Amino acid sequence: GLLRDVAVTALMPMLASAMVLLLMAGLMLWIHWKLALLVLVTLPLYALPTVRLGRRIRHVSQKQRRQEGAMASTAAESLGAIRVVKALSLEDTFAESFSGQNNKSLKDGVKARRLAARLQGSVQVMTAASTALVLWYGTHLVLRGTLSPGDLLVFLSYLKAMFRPMSDFAKYASRLAKASAAADRVLDLFDREPDLTDRPEAVPAPSFRGAVRFERVTFGYTPGHPVLRDVTLEVAPGERVALVGPSGSGKSTLVSLLPRLYDPDRGQVCIDGRDIRAYTLASLRAQISVVLQDNVLFAASVRDNIAYGAPDVSFEAIQAAARLANAHDFIQRMPEGYDTILGERGVTLSAGQRQRLAIARAAVRNAPLLVLDEPTTGLDEENERAVVEALERLARGRTTFLVTHDLRQAARCDCIVYLEGGVIRACGTHAELMRQGGRYATWFTLETTPLNPTHAPEEPHVVS
Repeated sequence: GLLRDVAVTALMPMLASAMVLLLMAGLMLWIHWKLALLVLVTLPLYALPTVRLGRRIRHVSQKQRRQEGAMASTAAESLGAIRVVKALSLEDTFAESFSGQNNKSLKDGVKARRLAARLQGSVQVMTAASTALVLWYGTHLVLRGTLSPGDLLVFLSYLKAMFRPMSDFAKYASRLAKASAAADRVLDLFDREPDLTDRPEAVPAPSFRGAVRFERVTFGYTPGHPVLRDVTLEVAPGERVALVGPSGSGKSTLVSLLPRLYDPDRGQVCIDGRDIRAYTLASLRAQISVVLQDNVLFAASVRDNIAYGAPDVSFEAIQAAARLANAHDFIQRMPEGYDTILGERGVTLSAGQRQRLAIARAAVRNAPLLVLDEPTTGLDEENERAVVEALERLARGRTTFLVTHDLRQAARCDCIVYLEGGVIRACGTHAELMRQGGRYATWFTLETTPLNPTHAPEEPHVVS
């Protein structure tokens, strides 16, 4: 908005002022070239305060833009997590943070206006000095008889008309400096390169069968601190693999390498025997469906939220996906069915309903690879049962990676991978891992064995 406004209110008027300036300069040269040269010699002096103060205005405006960005970030963060803010009584904390950033932005805005006023004042002083110089020399020429009083008055009127654009230049220069600060932020955003891009030789991926191989993969978010260490894992097409282990063991990190959210530091991830970096990102990710623990729903209709999984999908396919996800019935009970507009991030729905819509979105994609990252965490028993049933149907015939802490869900998978410290400690079926009696067996026993009370609770006393 600022860039557009400046283009209309500053850039175009500056071009018009430049034309007026050239026209007046030509007329003054025609009237008396010596007086005109005297004026033109002083013009470069106008550039000194314009350049110096313009740079300072731009610097201050850049600081102001950064403060405004921080204010917007604080507002978006607090509004997006308003329930947490209220629950933890953080209203005053966020209000103070926003107010502090606002005060800094206000101070920078006032400083920029003061600099702009100084710029205009400097130009006015130089204009007055130039006019006095021309008047002095012109009077001298009139007294010598080489210039008529009428020509001097005409020359001064043209000089006044010429200095008006100079004053406008000072005003527009401050606006352009502010616009330049805003443009720098926009251009900086456009100039940023994504961390992951298609290789020059990348080709569209063919239809995958679903064979996946992690080959000696090492990866860390920061150099020198690997989250995964020399991980090798082979998964057959259509196989369901559960990734279990303590928090921070690298389970979610491992599956995030599959759609190339990150690239491994060493090793490679292959699908159907070929390194996934050989494919374009769009064609790779189009064949991977993802259901996360906290899925984002958009402020759009239910139909659109499901259809985001696959462009140009038919309404019949959307309904079929909703039925597979156990979502069709509750959607039909909504005021406008599939055309009901959801609140931002799906706040008008329960956690279980949001998760089932996310499953429907994954189902409508009909991808051969499926990633499920803690899909049932935080759900009550009824919603968990509905989500698990939907996931069972969704996973049929697909190569599936399930990240979970629920070992009962893991036990139903074809293969269980136990990760700890970024290393695969055990791998096999549930029965095989239980026979081995390692960490997985111990963890499963602890999770599934009910706690036996040492003694029955005492009957309460009734005081009469």
